[in-house]
Amino acid sequence: MFGKTALGIDISNGRISMALLKKGKHGVRLLKAASDSIPEGAVENGNIRNAGALAKAIKKLKMRNRIREHYSVLSLVAEPVLMQILDLPRTVPGNISQYVCDEVKHYVVLPRQTTAVDFCGITSSMRTGSHRLLVVATDSQKLEDMGQVLSQAGLRSTIRAIEPGVLAYIRACYSDKIAGQWGRNLLFVVVHEGTATLCMFRNQSLDFIRVKRPDGETCHRCTVASSECGACLVEEINAIIQFYELEAAEEPVEWDITLITDRAADSVADETEMLRAKLEGVKFEVLSSDDAFIETPPESKRHTVKPSAISVGLAMKFLDSPAYDLNVNLLPSEVVESKSSRKQALMIAASGVLVFVLMIVAMLLLTVRGRMQQKALEERKQSQLQHNIQSLKKVEKSLDEHLSIVSENLDNINEALATGSYVKWGLILQDISLATPKVARIKRLTTDDNMNIILAGEALSYQGVDLFVHKLNESEHISSASLLVAQKEDGSSYVVRYTINCSLIE
Repeated sequence: MFGKTALGIDISNGRISMALLKKGKHGVRLLKAASDSIPEGAVENGNIRNAGALAKAIKKLKMRNRIREHYSVLSLVAEPVLMQILDLPRTVPGNISQYVCDEVKHYVVLPRQTTAVDFCGITSSMRTGSHRLLVVATDSQKLEDMGQVLSQAGLRSTIRAIEPGVLAYIRACYSDKIAGQWGRNLLFVVVHEGTATLCMFRNQSLDFIRVKRPDGETCHRCTVASSECGACLVEEINAIIQFYELEAAEEPVEWDITLITDRAADSVADETEMLRAKLEGVKFEVLSSDDAFIETPPESKRHTVKPSAISVGLAMKFLDSPAYDLNVNLLPSEVVESKSSRKQALMIAASGVLVFVLMIVAMLLLTVRGRMQQKALEERKQSQLQHNIQSLKKVEKSLDEHLSIVSENLDNINEALATGSYVKWGLILQDISLATPKVARIKRLTTDDNMNIILAGEALSYQGVDLFVHKLNESEHISSASLLVAQKEDGSSYVVRYTINCSLIE
């Protein structure tokens, strides 16, 4: 998935912001930036209300700035959004996806029947060996609305991910503010689209996250500019500080608090001083949402448009950032399936074209060779007619043999095409992909006779391997699947190496 260029599209704060980034030997640089206002009524209260108008605006902005097809990442346009860290039990469940979905049902902020969930593993800041997950969930109907926008804007074939804007901002400032910060508590308070998200980093790892939404009775949007919002944020920040200091070691840990607001930093100067006065003994900084731009210098000095920090972070998702491990993707399943079907259709069409071209080339070669032989025969007739009679017979016999072979091969090709028997690799690989559990990964896929596939890889548990075999047996294009080897890796308490044999359906 990683490439040299990527496009981030941020839809927030009443604007559409695009950042086209390029990764080279000198790091990540900005190739193009574009920004325009969102059409009135297209997005309201963080949700898409007019998909057609929004798609038209995105398409128009791309065309006006000559931004062509690239891997694209889109910010999540949906409210409400659940972001939570889950600690897995010591005995890892066989199906982690089902375990996460069951846990998400306990949060009343989301509808139970239409909840879309994705998660990723995160490193524990205390190195205790415990397994933790960052879980992000929202209403799947909102994602379907985004899928409609992608289709109408012509992005369905290039879009690779959808993620919350908070994660994109953290990625954009990770190398400057988080990487290498050991022994310090880093708290980021991101006020975005009227909601405050508090992200706590310890030893370069996400340790705590909380989304603070307006309660609807006393406030409707977090603006930072009012005294009520400031007091609320100070209360939330102090609660987190007190919680961590209760379990801290004997030596106190220094705190760095960064408030990121979607307003310009100079427009909340008075409130900034008020917050700094109430948060004594900690390092406090206020940044606007555009400040991450300094980490992606422009390729050309002619750039005058500043991209949003979120659009920069979105594009960096597919520019190979190994130090940042928060990989959540809420891309609708129908978009993924559409890409798979389109790819399979292209592969089938390409195979048909290849067979047709090979047949034409073979016929042309035979024609050219026949002409060359005919010319040689005429030249020999003129000089040694009697001597060439026997040679002509041999040549004639050779040509008859070649024509017979070609005719037989053509009959075989026509017979094979008439039977319609093909190994449907696209569908087979799709079945394997859908059957692979979250706790397993495939490291090697081999075949020797096109009727059997050997899968080898690793899983987090024996239950995950059993689940993999069970799902393969239920696949449409796999006749049967059997487990050949399953054993734990040397020196590991949870990684299981496995080998599975799959028989394909003729």
